[in-house]
Amino acid sequence: MMMKCLFLLIFCLIKYINCYDGFQSTLGHIKPQTDAQTQTQAVLDLIKRIIPERASEFLVNVDEDLAIEGRDSFTVQKQNGIVVITGSTGVAAASGFNHYLKYYCNAHISWEANQLNLPELPDVDIKITLNDRFRYYQNVCTASYSFVWWDWTQWEKHIDWMALNSFNLVLAFNGEEAIWERVYTKLNLTEQDINEHFTGPAFLAWLRMGNIRGWGGPLSRSWHDRSIYLQKTNSATDEEFWNNSSIACLCRIYPNVNMTQMTVWNDFNDTYCCPYFLDPTEELFSTIGKLFIEEQTAEFGTDHVYNCDSFNEVDPHTSDLTYLSNVGKSIYGAMTAADPEAIWVMQGWLFYSSIFWIVSERVESFITSVPLGKMIILDLQSEQFPQYDRLQQYFGQPYIWCMLHDFGGTLGVFGSVNKINENVLKARSENGSTMIGTGLTPEGINQNYVIYDLMIESAWRTSPSNLTEWFRNYTIRRYGKTDEYTWYEYADLFDAWDRFILAADNLKSSPAFLHDLVDITRQVLQVNGDIYYNKLISAFKDKNSDEFNDVAEIFKNIFFDLESILSTSKDFLLGSWLESAKACANNTEEEQLYEYNARNQITLWGPKGEIMNYANKQWAGVVSDFFYPRWELFIKRMNDSIQNETSFNQTAVKKEMFTTVEEPFTFDRTVFPTEPTGDTVDIAKDIHSRWYFVKSVSRTERSTEDNAEEIYSYQNYVKKDPNVVLIE
Repeated sequence: MMMKCLFLLIFCLIKYINCYDGFQSTLGHIKPQTDAQTQTQAVLDLIKRIIPERASEFLVNVDEDLAIEGRDSFTVQKQNGIVVITGSTGVAAASGFNHYLKYYCNAHISWEANQLNLPELPDVDIKITLNDRFRYYQNVCTASYSFVWWDWTQWEKHIDWMALNSFNLVLAFNGEEAIWERVYTKLNLTEQDINEHFTGPAFLAWLRMGNIRGWGGPLSRSWHDRSIYLQKTNSATDEEFWNNSSIACLCRIYPNVNMTQMTVWNDFNDTYCCPYFLDPTEELFSTIGKLFIEEQTAEFGTDHVYNCDSFNEVDPHTSDLTYLSNVGKSIYGAMTAADPEAIWVMQGWLFYSSIFWIVSERVESFITSVPLGKMIILDLQSEQFPQYDRLQQYFGQPYIWCMLHDFGGTLGVFGSVNKINENVLKARSENGSTMIGTGLTPEGINQNYVIYDLMIESAWRTSPSNLTEWFRNYTIRRYGKTDEYTWYEYADLFDAWDRFILAADNLKSSPAFLHDLVDITRQVLQVNGDIYYNKLISAFKDKNSDEFNDVAEIFKNIFFDLESILSTSKDFLLGSWLESAKACANNTEEEQLYEYNARNQITLWGPKGEIMNYANKQWAGVVSDFFYPRWELFIKRMNDSIQNETSFNQTAVKKEMFTTVEEPFTFDRTVFPTEPTGDTVDIAKDIHSRWYFVKSVSRTERSTEDNAEEIYSYQNYVKKDPNVVLIE
């Protein structure tokens, strides 16, 4: 299939793409499409939503002349008791408001909780110019892992957050398949053809990237209508995201057109895998691309930026350099056929994830086939695996330095703090650098916010932060008061947990602290699970029945503690995810399908567990009804092996787990709570008192910053085998 993914226009404010002088002529036509008055009012409305009782103490102006060499700037001054914020764009003004709240009022606005206990507004007189013209947000997968079931209330809150944090280019989610349905109908595909192609809502990201088709579908008319409504509510104009793989039925309608069936992705069977790759050099490719862009522009408008990921985790069928160059030219040509001012944005994940692109000449042939400055590459995981140096600053094409951090929306207290703090600045200042901005590209949000808050600041910081001071100040902003116990050596998870417990009585009125207390307790239990899993395996290999049973009892009790602490926070409830999915439905049949989508994505990820556990969630309900019964069965079969002195048949056990626990969970309709139960502080203290002895575990067994890269590799490894560790 070919497709696009809308880009949000935050309050009609943010369409101003970053470009250094070298790209001024190629990107300069992309700028805010609303007047200063409209942008000003949008920021005032945002302030009223954030602090309704104090909004009258702020005045906002938008003055595009405040920009410096095209880069956004803002000033914040207190005049006659009023804080006056002036920004070169609406987003710059919103950023100035957030900057003042954070660094002058010690306030905090995040995904999970806000701390807005504002003092009498302090004096201020600052001007800040952002380092780049471009702040990008979202991975293609974020929409499916985090946003798929959102309604307008959730979108509005998150859009406010985007504007407050300076993002001026944001990948959106809604409305795409509704547009493709119109295009496919014009190409004479039947309703059955289209239904067999579209995946269910929880898997749309991988449909759009050409990895799978049909799984979890089809999509209904009500889903399309809902998506159109949300996209129009979210944005006044949009940006495109489309791919050049095609729906299989086009082969029937256009039998003489060159299409290549794509390779199997993650072992999905023929029913759900292997869409056809419509060769971009074919005239039909340009025809379909033009049809799509025209249809989409008629519905939403355009600001000329199109994201196309042609080879996401699939490789070209040939390494011929001329062919690769022609593919790039053809894709860009299809864009410009519909929009002569088109700019192509591409995720650079393929250049790391596939050995095919290890040969840099292939990359060069592909990306330099597009005029320099007409393509923007997202260096998708710069904090771990940057590609800009290996590929010689992308051979002249501009790129965005991005922090990916999270895969599948899984939970974990980790992050590449020093790299984020230092390497962004280094990359920007390199000789010949083509870096034009920074970005957040997580596969899922709502985890470990502190790392994202630090990364966001790279948009304006001109030198590395003093991390000791920065983290101490972060806790004050987030929790609303100073506490001697909330600062800790970042590397030491167990000591951090101790200090959180000590601070709990003082900070228990802070919603953000309670969220973090749940999260760090969850992380400690996860690490303890890893520790006791190793002990379990050791006892099993030694055939020591008494030791095995003692360790197994401790190991299984971890699940009860997890369920108990997670149940105390609304942010860690399976019920919230499932009820949001069901709320999108228009009838009983849809409700059942959407709940199945929601359950399958976070567990099996496919009909037979093709990507088992990849997007697992440590939520109350998942722990009690999915993780625990799996491990209970697994441990029982291990014990049977010891008692009966027989070999352990892991293949048979995994099959039994699938048929008796895993697959039934995805079809189950049990209703889970959407409101928390229990007192977070009391339960955390109780768990801490019973697990305190684990502090005797050697330091090397703890989750530390020093071994962050090993942990990262370990997390990716365990996703391949659901029985390796407790949760992942």
